[in-house]
Amino acid sequence: MKSIPRRVAVLAASLALVLTGCASGGQDGKPKIAEVTRVLDINPVSRDRLPDGGTLRWPLDEFPEQWNPLHLNGDAAADVMNALIPKAFVVDSKGVPSPNPDFVLDAKLKPSAKPTVTLTLNEKARWSDGHPITAADYIGVWRAMTGAGKGFQTRDPTPYDRMEKVAQGAGPYQVVVTFAQPFADWQAMYASLLPTSTTGHSDVFNQGWVGKIPVTAGPFKVESIDPTAATVTLVRDPYWWGRRAKLDRIIFRAMDPDAVVNAFANDELDLAQVGRSAGYYERAKRVGVSLRRADSPNTRFLMLNGGSGPLTDVRVRQAILLGLDRQVFARSGLEGMDWPVRTLDNHFFSHGQEGYQDNTGGLGRYDPKRAAALLDQAGWTLPPGKRFREKDGKELRLRYVIVTGVEVHKSQSELTQAMLEQIGIKVDIQVTPGGEFFEKYIRPGNFDITGFGVTGDAFPISSNQGGYLTPTKNANGELLTRGNEARIGSPQLDDLLRRAAAELDPAKARRLANEADALIWQEVNRIMLFQSPEIWATKPTLANLGANAFATVRYEDIGFTK
Repeated sequence: MKSIPRRVAVLAASLALVLTGCASGGQDGKPKIAEVTRVLDINPVSRDRLPDGGTLRWPLDEFPEQWNPLHLNGDAAADVMNALIPKAFVVDSKGVPSPNPDFVLDAKLKPSAKPTVTLTLNEKARWSDGHPITAADYIGVWRAMTGAGKGFQTRDPTPYDRMEKVAQGAGPYQVVVTFAQPFADWQAMYASLLPTSTTGHSDVFNQGWVGKIPVTAGPFKVESIDPTAATVTLVRDPYWWGRRAKLDRIIFRAMDPDAVVNAFANDELDLAQVGRSAGYYERAKRVGVSLRRADSPNTRFLMLNGGSGPLTDVRVRQAILLGLDRQVFARSGLEGMDWPVRTLDNHFFSHGQEGYQDNTGGLGRYDPKRAAALLDQAGWTLPPGKRFREKDGKELRLRYVIVTGVEVHKSQSELTQAMLEQIGIKVDIQVTPGGEFFEKYIRPGNFDITGFGVTGDAFPISSNQGGYLTPTKNANGELLTRGNEARIGSPQLDDLLRRAAAELDPAKARRLANEADALIWQEVNRIMLFQSPEIWATKPTLANLGANAFATVRYEDIGFTK
């Protein structure tokens, strides 16, 4: 659940301007919050000024069992796999994609009713097993990502389900992709490429990456995976055909988010994500290190499971939305971080982004009286002398599932519990280990409410589809949520989402996306809370990494200054 995309132009700006604004005092003597700017803050240093060598110690939120980045449960490994697996396009600091020359030399779009994209591949590209990267690999990914009926357990199939055909062109190093209809975000294709050896059969696709990474193609290769220590060690790949990696190795270590800042302060890590909560941020400031920040589309939201229980009734879901003061959540998450405190009122666009507008239709405003009236209409009434509502003798009781050791999960669940109690809803908080959160609770729908913090990417509407399209069933009758773990949708919403993603006129696409957004607020699939900054605490000598916002991390360029 790492990517909820936003197409936002990240404006180049000096971090010094942001820090100066934050440090200056207002007339009331309180710190003045700086004007929000979108920045790329990575301590950029040219490769010729960086010495070779060094080990980067990088924290992970969890240690995944599934390493296939295209598998339904494979998204937790993104920071690791982005150093190892090809991507056809890279994105700059303004969110603009272009071909990744290490793998794709050229990409030509031919507009028509059924547009075609011709990719010219880099003939130097090789998998770690020695096989060349050819059109066959691109064809294999397309078939796997659209092969749910054949047992492939895939993530959201966008944009592959928009492709009518993927074929070899003039030779093995040319790929021709034919779309069934216009698709605005065609450059979102092949963000992770796998070899045919792992996409040809569902058993290999589903199980071949469990506990291991069988093949790579990047500036680094795998030295070891240690489940006991929860570490993955990557080393420079001498057979990489691109620019030689500056670092000798990268050690990824999974740990509870609450432990990361302390580990960083104890010189066990070289960077730490501290923009998730004011507590993390304050602790990082006390360490006295480099703080790198960007106004990126990191968002926090609550997800309601409408697949079973009381939340199948839209009136109950709307009552929950009205019964939660989202401004309090924003204040809890952002105060003390030198950042504006404001709610996020759109599921697709961020503050300051063209297309952003409030589509809540009155449901985004805290209104416990209206919430109580909706619950009454739904048959959940409050018996005299009781604290919680009942219907047919059953108490209105919901389960909020959180990950152990995550400060922001705990605080948001407790806020939800306290607020919903005021309208007669009992909320039980269930704590689960990070490794079980998705597998045992979220994916199977074994929850009523949960919270997420996710990061967007350069593709706004199409990549969001999976979170809101109505789930379908495969040939075996199994429900395919494809990211819509809320299990809530409608034919009208599906139509708007698909039309928006197929619209090549940006203004029309934004209009359709906002129409879809208004429906989502009415259906209460997700309750958007606030947009948080991306803030990293780093060693001052770390170069070309930090608050990357939309920009693709170039792992081969990461290093340490002298």
